[in-house]
Amino acid sequence: MPGSRVVTITLGLTECWYDNETRTFLNRMPPAAVLRGSGGGRYRFRNLEFGECVRQLESAMQAVLSDDDRHIILTVSPVPLQTTFTGQDCVTANMRSKAVLRAVADRLCTVFAGRVDYFPSYEIAMSGGLQAFCDDNVHARVPVVKRIVDHLFATYLPVAESVAE
Repeated sequence: MPGSRVVTITLGLTECWYDNETRTFLNRMPPAAVLRGSGGGRYRFRNLEFGECVRQLESAMQAVLSDDDRHIILTVSPVPLQTTFTGQDCVTANMRSKAVLRAVADRLCTVFAGRVDYFPSYEIAMSGGLQAFCDDNVHARVPVVKRIVDHLFATYLPVAESVAE
C-alpha cells in the first residue's frame, strides 16, 4: 500500500526462471508445454548469486524507501524448496539458497542501517527442528507460526496483544 510506513519483505528462494523475452524473473518453472513451445531460448533457469540478489534488492529497497518515513522489516522464509533444478540434493540446494538469502539480508541491513531491520522468523522456525514443521516438512506448525507472529508483534508493536488467542 503506498501510504504504509512499514513494509515487510520476505526473501524466499534463490532459484528462479528468467523470461528472456519479457525480461522478467519467475518464481516457478513455466509449464512444460510453454517451455517446449518456446524453442528452448525464451526461458532460462537461474540460481541467483549473492551479488545479484543484493543488486536487485538494493534497487527495490531504494524505491520503497524513497518515502523518508518508511521502514522495511526483512525476513527469510522458512518454507523450504520442494524441487530443485540444480542437480543437487534438494536439502543441500535449500540450505545454499537460505544461506545466500540470509547473508543478503545482513548486507541490506548494513547498507540501509536504521531503515531496514532483520526479523529472525527463519531462525525461530529452524531452531525447532523437524517437530516445528507439519508432516509435509514444508509448512510450519500453527504453534510455531503463532510464536513467530507474537515475537514480531512484541518487537515492533509492544502494545499489541497476541494474534492467535
